[in-house]
Amino acid sequence: MDIKASEQAPEDRKLVNGELTNLLLQAGTLEDLWYHEVFTKWNEIGQPADFRLGEFYEVLQAVSYCRVAKNLQSHDAFWIGLLTSYITQLEQQPEFRKKGLYELLWLRMRPTEYLAPALGDLFGLEDYIREYFSDFSAFTAAGDFEDIQSLLFLVMASALNEKSALTPEETASWLQQFKKQLDQLLSQTTNPSDLCRLLECSANLHFFAGSQDRSAENVAKIMAPLEQLLANLDQARLYNATQLSNRIHTHIRLLIQVDEEENEVLIDAFKEFVGRLDAVVEKKRGAHERARRLVASGAAYLESKTPNSLLKALRDFHEAKALWLQDETFEGYTLALLNIAQVYGALDMHFAAKYYGLWATWVSWQKGSRKLVKRIAQGIGMVFHADFVQGAWFSALLDFELYMRMRHEFDPEPIDAEGAEMPQKSIMNYGFLLYAAPLLAPELQVMAQAKLTATGYLKEEYLDELLAVLQADLPEAKLRAGLTRNFADAPLNDMGPERTVRFHALGMEWHVHFRNSYEMTALGEDFCAMLQVLLVEIALSKVDFHLPSGLVDLTLEATDDPREPEQLPDNGKAKWKAFVQRVDSSDYEVVKLGAAFVSVALKAILQDISLLPAVEYNEAFWGLFTKSNLGAKSMQATSYQRMFRSLFAEKAFGAFGRDTFSALTDVPEFPMLNPFMQPKAGLSTKYNPSSAIQNIGNRFQKAVRNIHKTLAGLKQDAGYGPWVQALRQEGWPDWQIVVAMMNFMLSYKANRIIEGREFATPAEYQAALQTEFQRILQRDEVELQMEFPLQAFQSTEFRMSLEQLPLISLSSFGLENHARFPNPGAVRKFMNERFNVQTDANDEHNPLL
Repeated sequence: MDIKASEQAPEDRKLVNGELTNLLLQAGTLEDLWYHEVFTKWNEIGQPADFRLGEFYEVLQAVSYCRVAKNLQSHDAFWIGLLTSYITQLEQQPEFRKKGLYELLWLRMRPTEYLAPALGDLFGLEDYIREYFSDFSAFTAAGDFEDIQSLLFLVMASALNEKSALTPEETASWLQQFKKQLDQLLSQTTNPSDLCRLLECSANLHFFAGSQDRSAENVAKIMAPLEQLLANLDQARLYNATQLSNRIHTHIRLLIQVDEEENEVLIDAFKEFVGRLDAVVEKKRGAHERARRLVASGAAYLESKTPNSLLKALRDFHEAKALWLQDETFEGYTLALLNIAQVYGALDMHFAAKYYGLWATWVSWQKGSRKLVKRIAQGIGMVFHADFVQGAWFSALLDFELYMRMRHEFDPEPIDAEGAEMPQKSIMNYGFLLYAAPLLAPELQVMAQAKLTATGYLKEEYLDELLAVLQADLPEAKLRAGLTRNFADAPLNDMGPERTVRFHALGMEWHVHFRNSYEMTALGEDFCAMLQVLLVEIALSKVDFHLPSGLVDLTLEATDDPREPEQLPDNGKAKWKAFVQRVDSSDYEVVKLGAAFVSVALKAILQDISLLPAVEYNEAFWGLFTKSNLGAKSMQATSYQRMFRSLFAEKAFGAFGRDTFSALTDVPEFPMLNPFMQPKAGLSTKYNPSSAIQNIGNRFQKAVRNIHKTLAGLKQDAGYGPWVQALRQEGWPDWQIVVAMMNFMLSYKANRIIEGREFATPAEYQAALQTEFQRILQRDEVELQMEFPLQAFQSTEFRMSLEQLPLISLSSFGLENHARFPNPGAVRKFMNERFNVQTDANDEHNPLL
């Protein structure tokens, strides 16, 4: 306004009503500025060329803002015209048409003060009102009942105050139908949040119906549903208790203004109730403030350069997400989901990132809030990025098409708007994919061209120019050389009859195989997402799970009934067959059972890898749920696979036959190492240097009586020195060589003793062998002599005995092996790194010297 007032010409200093309104808006809050920008934009656009839900919701939100602002009454005619146009367009879409009617009726009536008459009227809109209330049985969503009730009260007031041509008798019949439907839903609803919404409507109904009767009996009718509401409030995370508190405080103020003495009983009842309600509200406000602080600290961690900073940021965002899971802060909850998806992606845990992107889209759609509608597309944008960087490019093609449809439909902001980073980055990545895919797999040339053509205006405005630049600056050789710097796994890894998901985490390389079909992709990615969320929690945990490095190879198979995972024979890697189940129910208990099935399978697989004793492992694993809230991080209100199937059609998935092509040859550099998801480093807290040194001496003393005569003979052999030296150069400490010699000799002797005996079962044979082994162990070698030349210790059998030593000696370090088919090499490496096995020495009783 100062700028306008300083104009030289008097006529330029005058403010017409429209200019005054705009300048007041520009000097106001962020919400004022938002409204000003939206109104200006739509004033320029006029009537929309086609229906887009995001634009429609933007209009509804702007109308909702306008109708409660006294200074914006001059905008009413514009919005009424626009709403009327939309309502005409939406004749075949009653759900959205009713939303438009709702805002139109409120805007035309324009009540601005609780005790003042409305500024407008509803004349000429009676048929619209009758259409809105034509079928109360169609009103089944508890979240909509508040709007239905408030509009019904508005319409009844219009009839009573002669602000419409409706009769009080007609509106009274609608009230009876509303009450009947409300009572029916109250008797059927089990969801605590929905129940609270309906109970508030019930209390409002009694309050409205008893406006002329404030007797104790009538007040009791008003308070009964509110008391029931308060009893359920702890379980109703998605009910807005803050809004109820504000409304009751407003009721108290108005009741005092109207007639404090006449309304005394109700005022006292409201005040006593709201005192108890406000204790809950304050708790919610405290949770909101704590969530804000957690987001701030998480953002600070993201700025840090330490390797663990991303993990710590994720921890804080997860905690903020849990605190924001309430109706008052649901937008914050959704933003937290998107933040978490980003951080999982930065950690190269792209299936966990995809899970949270899907979840952000799902809840934004299910919530039905106008403020959240643009988050629908943003969640799918996260999904596209996750598949693109993971190298699942067939999936990324689907993701991008869905993202652009949702972006076009739900986000009114142009894709080239300033600050619209996600759509522009997604278009660039999609263009790169279309350029690179035919170079890496020439058989995809036709598909890539078809996808390019299908992009329509994106091709002309963005992709043609981008592809020309890539063709000039990025020839095939340069492209292939740069892939390993930008992708977690080889591009097009979801091509071929079988799909293998690969990634690094906690020092292990994970391979998850499943059939490359629509159904198994939903189940397999669900499994991978839960696995990655679990691995991140282990990385964050202060508990050391003592996980040796190596390859973990999992093959997934669908099953109708729960089955335990099966370890497959392989001592070079942890090889398993795991089973996955279809979960397509909206029932939360069924979803929980499905998640529990996967969690139990992952627990079994990790337990066989972990070297912690069973009791310690179980405490550590379940502690992830009780202390770190893993259950809420790996399981949402519906399953990953159900979200996947809801968003991606089987027909679209099968287009271009991803499973009919041959898989590309493996690129040795993939999957890329993960600098963030590293295993625990340094010496284990279980390692005790003095005990370790003492145990070495004890082993020498115990073993020497069983091998001393053979060892004396071996030392006379010219090959003995080179043999021992070669083992030492391989990294075998002397005590492991000595104990392996003892075990090898005693096993051989025990086998010779029971040779020729007959046993009914393998278990009987093993028991007899162990008995003889223990008996010989207690005797001096001279009491049972057999010849063991140097060649015996150069045999494959002795090598096997030596390689088993890291496993056999675990108990002396407070560890256990649980695997049926352990990986001795991985255990040996782990023990050398975390328990100084290769370095520690005690030669006081060393018989090899």
